[in-house]
Amino acid sequence: MSNLKYFDGSDLGARFGAMCHYSQAVVLPSGIVKLSGQGGWDPVTGSLSPLEEKEGNDSGSAGEKQFLDVTTQISNALNSIDTVLRSAGCTNGWSDVYQVRSFHTNLDSDAFFTMVAKVKEKCGADHRPVWTAVGVDKLGLEGMKVEIEVEAILPTK
Repeated sequence: MSNLKYFDGSDLGARFGAMCHYSQAVVLPSGIVKLSGQGGWDPVTGSLSPLEEKEGNDSGSAGEKQFLDVTTQISNALNSIDTVLRSAGCTNGWSDVYQVRSFHTNLDSDAFFTMVAKVKEKCGADHRPVWTAVGVDKLGLEGMKVEIEVEAILPTK
């Protein structure tokens, strides 16, 4: 498989990739770009907990671990996708995306319509990739509320 090209997109992506032995994206010989699922972690720290970043601890007021809300996680994941797409050669970012798959630990109407609005922001009103939304019990890391993967096509030259 030496004709495949792999990308991480950012230092954080490379760190996660090394830790879990995967790449953030692969470009197939056909020009299709497939991204690994992107979570809603903070793009600088990689944390899903705002308290870890602000106070250096992970406890909420009731002793429960607090996590970033679903809107923040969706925004962070979509921004991460844009970064990885561009590193893999999709110079148009979200305009090159043709397929979206989103996995949600709570696929209620708030999460669903937040996802709709945020993807529309990224793609523009005239670009509507195909989309599958799936409700799941749990995602890869504690506190993950959403994981989003996309497929795109490299722009023609």
